[in-house]
Amino acid sequence: MQTRFYKLQLCFAWIILLMMSGGSLKADEPQTFNEQTPANRVFVKIILPLEPAGSSGIPVEDWIQRSLHKRGNQDLQAVTGWVPLKSMDEETVPVWNGVVNGSHWGCPVSGHPVVRLNNGFLKVDLTGWAPAALDQTGMTVPDEPGSRTLGIVDNGLAFVAILVVPEE
Repeated sequence: MQTRFYKLQLCFAWIILLMMSGGSLKADEPQTFNEQTPANRVFVKIILPLEPAGSSGIPVEDWIQRSLHKRGNQDLQAVTGWVPLKSMDEETVPVWNGVVNGSHWGCPVSGHPVVRLNNGFLKVDLTGWAPAALDQTGMTVPDEPGSRTLGIVDNGLAFVAILVVPEE
């Protein structure tokens, strides 16, 4: 049990270090939530049930791989790094351009502003993926640093990993 907790602590430390160093996060400019809200940020990553792109591909974290393998998905490819979403009263964020390994796969994906619910949860809405626009709306995650969840788009067409981190 202690080993698992230690690994979890190392994973969170790595993610925070990656975010602070500007690693694979795709942020065009510093973004902050409204000053009246808790100081947490929401990041999303798009994963497709495809064979990995190889060493040049974007990594899929262990917690995501384990969750998807339990659901029967063996081949996984992340098509985005961790993309920050904006808070209420801010514009929609482009999350993914719809291209996989240089080929057009589907429609671009946009992340709508994060909504803070009164029950201590965050609501995440994404739109896009297929020729006929699909929505992945109403995904919720606790508004606490380290919270994470995995959303399923249209019975496994794509997956959305959501991670909550403290504001810098």
